[in-house]
Amino acid sequence: MRQRTNTAPTPKLMFARHRGVCKCGRGFIAGEQIEFDPISRNKRCARCIEKRLQVQPNSTNGQLLHFDSYRGVIQRLRTINSMARPLAPHVVNEYWRLMRDISTAPETSKSVKEFLETAARCCSPNGEERFAVSLSEDRDCVHCFEPQKIGEMVLMDFPNRNVHCIWCACTRL
Repeated sequence: MRQRTNTAPTPKLMFARHRGVCKCGRGFIAGEQIEFDPISRNKRCARCIEKRLQVQPNSTNGQLLHFDSYRGVIQRLRTINSMARPLAPHVVNEYWRLMRDISTAPETSKSVKEFLETAARCCSPNGEERFAVSLSEDRDCVHCFEPQKIGEMVLMDFPNRNVHCIWCACTRL
């Protein structure tokens, strides 16, 4: 006779397929990381997950939560990009400050990569696709000839491997 194992489903971390509302009242959009409890069908946002992990550190069964801290920065950059032109000087200064913040973002930041790639596609004259990568060697931008240092986020077109700094490739202010 076979022994029955504990098959009670545990809450699992996943990316939301649709927008929804957390138990705390915060909304989340498709693509954000949430925790889904199959028994109660409740969903928790990233902040609630972090709070729960602080109280119960061993409750995720070895899963790691990769919280994208650049999500708010990217949301603000998208808002500024959608504003009517010409922009006020303080908004332009904020845009450049936020772009400087994401220029040193890790390559694993999904929201930064998506933003840079879509902004570069919108700003390029012929709509060519460029990929956001973190440099492994010092290179110069093909437009402004500014040196780009190791570890900085740049946009690269393949197979030519031309480097475009985020200032030249993603700005249309």
